[in-house]
Amino acid sequence: MKSLTNLYKPYKMAYLSFILFIFAFQHINAQSLVTDVKINARELRCLVCKKSVDELTEEIKKIDPDKTVDVGGHRLDADGNYRHKAVPQAKSELHLSEIIEGVCNQMDNYVRAVWKANGTLTLFSMVKDGKMNADFDNVQIVQDDDLNKSLKYYCESIMEEFEENIIKLYQEDAADITTQFCIEQTKICLPNEGIKQELEIILTRQLHHPNIITYLTTFVSGPEVCVVSPLMAYGSCRDLLTRNFNEGLSEQAIIIITRDILDGLDYLHRKGYIHRAIRASHILVSATGRAYIAGLRYACPIVQHGRWQRSIHSFPASTERNLNWLSPELLEQNLQGYNEKSDIYSVGIVICELANGSEPFSGMLKTLMLTEKVRGWVPQLLDCTTVPRDENIERTGDCEVSNNVMNRRFSEYLHELAGLCLHREAYDRPTAGQLLTHPIFKTHKKTLPLPELLKPALPLSDRVAYDTDGMEDLETLNQMSQLELYSCEWDF
Repeated sequence: MKSLTNLYKPYKMAYLSFILFIFAFQHINAQSLVTDVKINARELRCLVCKKSVDELTEEIKKIDPDKTVDVGGHRLDADGNYRHKAVPQAKSELHLSEIIEGVCNQMDNYVRAVWKANGTLTLFSMVKDGKMNADFDNVQIVQDDDLNKSLKYYCESIMEEFEENIIKLYQEDAADITTQFCIEQTKICLPNEGIKQELEIILTRQLHHPNIITYLTTFVSGPEVCVVSPLMAYGSCRDLLTRNFNEGLSEQAIIIITRDILDGLDYLHRKGYIHRAIRASHILVSATGRAYIAGLRYACPIVQHGRWQRSIHSFPASTERNLNWLSPELLEQNLQGYNEKSDIYSVGIVICELANGSEPFSGMLKTLMLTEKVRGWVPQLLDCTTVPRDENIERTGDCEVSNNVMNRRFSEYLHELAGLCLHREAYDRPTAGQLLTHPIFKTHKKTLPLPELLKPALPLSDRVAYDTDGMEDLETLNQMSQLELYSCEWDF
């Protein structure tokens, strides 16, 4: 009779768990389900990774630490004996593999939920230790059409891809396996910003062009990733517009900067990358007057699986601040996709930004901006040929146009260059290499160097030296240096 009791004990426990599970779902029906929660797939995969490691750890704890298994091959040693090695069962690769295969079934016990206190997404176990979870009243269950089958799928895909990693961590008795596995090794739980920074560093170190920013070295200091790059003494073009040129740069300065950017883009496109974030704050200017492309964290490859793609359909993450510069076809996100010529449209927006002092569509509602771009409205350079004297500008968000803007006149070549970049259809836009042959770039050889054209703006070193003349003590010198450094922070 005792043996029969032991035989039916597992079924009894499973039955009780099933009853509790059904009771929990009935209790859910009495509560309000959450239906409007937008779940990020990366965040969900991260939660599954952590819960899978937790479940795996709990299963391994159940193994008798004194129990060992023989491992080794069937080869004979020099004395004709078989080589055997006893290892703890908890560190046996075969046994760990068997546990890993079954751990994903535990995902059936979890549901997606949000904590009522802060709205944070979590994976909630309805039944815990054979009882209803005590935190049940502290969460709201997220209604899920696939009945949480994706949780098990995520677990299986993670364990299948990284089985060797997780086994090695347990065999080595690694500390904080969740962090090492889900963050450091697989990068499943790496924050989006961390991923973008890592990709930016890797890509930038692979590129070598005089008009693309270089990284001298990178290192980690605590939770921060630090990058050392050459000093860009004039800061970004956005800094120049904000600090010294509120109504825009001179035409010759625009030509020099645009030529450098097109030169860098031509190289980047030939290397098989689309920048997807060309804007004035991502264009840095050195003390010698050379313009550099930065902001490569948003770049995406054109070459996939060894083949050059005619079009790309992925939408860059965290691009809200870049929307005014993005091309219509990239914003539409349709089946036609986009290609490297979307960067050319952004160059056109930058030309307008450098000429007018602010980017087109600034201050405009995002939905209206998108509508205007899809309709094919083309931004213009503001001068006496485009702004009637009896009208104000509404599209750029400005209330008034100054007399300086009303009286200045940009060349036909500059208007034409901006128009070529801002064609509604991508196939009507030239490539970066073709734009470099435009007649306007032949004129820059006869002009002053860029540092002369940027006066009264001074490079950082000159500004610090100028502002510290006559300083009587080191403390005041340091304070003034900090003020200058804070005033030219770059917007990425």
